[in-house]
Amino acid sequence: MEILAILTALVVSVFLSFVILELIIILITNRKMREIKKSLSRLSNRISECSSILESTNRDKDQCYNDIVQATKTLDMCKDDYTDINDKLSVIAKELDEKQ
Repeated sequence: MEILAILTALVVSVFLSFVILELIIILITNRKMREIKKSLSRLSNRISECSSILESTNRDKDQCYNDIVQATKTLDMCKDDYTDINDKLSVIAKELDEKQ
């Protein structure tokens, strides 16, 4: 009878050891899962920040392109004005040459 009681106690002890070990593994796993969730949350926030920066950069790029187009148009108008002035000066120079 004593042997049966000792064997029963031993089996219960081993079973409880496995249960405790399983609980420890679950606790460690849960802690690691929380750490992973926090890391994923930080990563998600950084990705959102990068996305915002890229959107802003694209808007700035589009604005720069529009500014360059406008500057090119303005330069073309200046070139046209310069050509007109140069033509008028040529006419005036011819008239002065003819008068002399």
